[in-house]
Amino acid sequence: MSCKTKYRGAIAILLVCGCGRIGFDAHGSDKMADAMEEADATIPDGALYISPTGDDSGDGSREAPFHSFSFALSQLGPGDTLLALPGTYGMSSGTGVLNVDCRSEGLACNGAPCANGEAGSPIVIRSLEPRRAHLAAEPTNDSATISLRSCQNYEVADFAVTGIDDASIEKATTLLLRSSGIVLRGNLLSKSNRMQNGHLIEVTSSSEVLLEENELYDFHRAAIISYESSNVTARRNYIGARSYPDVVGGYTSSNPTSGDVALSCSHSAACRFENNISEGATGFGVIVHAGLPGSTLPGAGDNAQIIGNIIFEANFGMFIASGCDAAAVCEDALVVTSPKLQDNLTLNSVVRNLSIRGARDVVLDHHTSLGSDIAVDLNDENASLDASVAITNTLAVASVGSSISVQEQAAWSIDYSNGFGTAVAFSTNGDTTGLGMNNSTIAPQLAGCVHRIPQSSPMSGLGRDGTDIGANIVYRTEDGQQTGTLLWDASTGEFPCGAIVPSVNDSGIVCSSVHSRLGIGTSCAVH
Repeated sequence: MSCKTKYRGAIAILLVCGCGRIGFDAHGSDKMADAMEEADATIPDGALYISPTGDDSGDGSREAPFHSFSFALSQLGPGDTLLALPGTYGMSSGTGVLNVDCRSEGLACNGAPCANGEAGSPIVIRSLEPRRAHLAAEPTNDSATISLRSCQNYEVADFAVTGIDDASIEKATTLLLRSSGIVLRGNLLSKSNRMQNGHLIEVTSSSEVLLEENELYDFHRAAIISYESSNVTARRNYIGARSYPDVVGGYTSSNPTSGDVALSCSHSAACRFENNISEGATGFGVIVHAGLPGSTLPGAGDNAQIIGNIIFEANFGMFIASGCDAAAVCEDALVVTSPKLQDNLTLNSVVRNLSIRGARDVVLDHHTSLGSDIAVDLNDENASLDASVAITNTLAVASVGSSISVQEQAAWSIDYSNGFGTAVAFSTNGDTTGLGMNNSTIAPQLAGCVHRIPQSSPMSGLGRDGTDIGANIVYRTEDGQQTGTLLWDASTGEFPCGAIVPSVNDSGIVCSSVHSRLGIGTSCAVH
């Protein structure tokens, strides 16, 4: 065993390295053990520790961890790591919640502002054993359960986070406010605050945020919302909308029996949603909409990239809409411009798989829509908008109405696409000017595959430049580009889920079994 000593002010902190794998409870799995072993192997020299049974007079080592987040956070600077030992953290245990306030007037770090990280040297706060450190909301919370205010360059990872219904505490379970360079990775979040307009992860007035490989369940309003922010990326998150109905005296949602929206790009610029899965009866899987009249964020709603996502069993799979507010002339600040939707799957939506209700320069490419329709139109609110859309390589199978409908667009095109299952595959209100000669109405014969087009399907190679018609969600997409790394486990088909926590993600509609409900690795090979 090798040890190093790190001096922080007057405190000499003994750090223990190379301690090997830590034991875990009987409910742990091989996957958790592997994750723990990997986490131990990456513990940096100089890491500090916190525990519900610790003591702030300790030296912050693994053997003498700190007790309160307030004190432990005050010991951190750029490049430092704080590891949370297993246990329940909250107000009643004396640890407090994870409240990081970097404002000049902030008091969260032992009565002083918290430090910022630096680009390339973030401050890292994570659970030592994945999801064994539990952040629990209580009526005495003094902030959101995880809160970062006016902070730069932080990473928060591998916690289990549980919210509570309470009108007196912060509405968001996790709140990023006026912050930048933030990463939330590998966390398990459940139970948003139904007494307020509560979300599981709320990103407000922030920029350059990455939300990666989190699991989210039991949400009231949004599972993940980017509000008046820019360059927020949500990547490889799993969102399960289980029954989580409104409560008496609480905030009235638009979908009172479950969550309102899984992924929301609300009045935000350059949102990027990549390889996320939303499952269950949420109101909307993905929403992108622009600013309200008077919004001050330039480019709100613009340049969203929605790539490689799977949305199934929502009321509306994906919903893109401007907010002209019935104005005689729709000002640019209220228009969703240049959204790119590529290689997405919307499956068995109750009302509509994809609805685009007023946007400019929409690109819809290699989309698969099964069980419901795609509709592009204007509503009365956006009647003054010169909307436009280009649809290519899109597969739509519906049972009623039309497979793809395009109405009221200033410019539009449908090309190299296939509509099937209804009497009218492509409904364009009698206007054929944008309807290409390369469209088809063929049974796609997917042979149990939904996440990709099998070679046996007539959709294989039928698209533009010999590509497939429909989505192929096989490889990871990062920063808008497809990588060579499989999204799914090559042998089992599993999605990249995290450690199991009993009574949260161990049964029912959960991440670890979503691949089987999609037939990936069973009725359809991974790639």
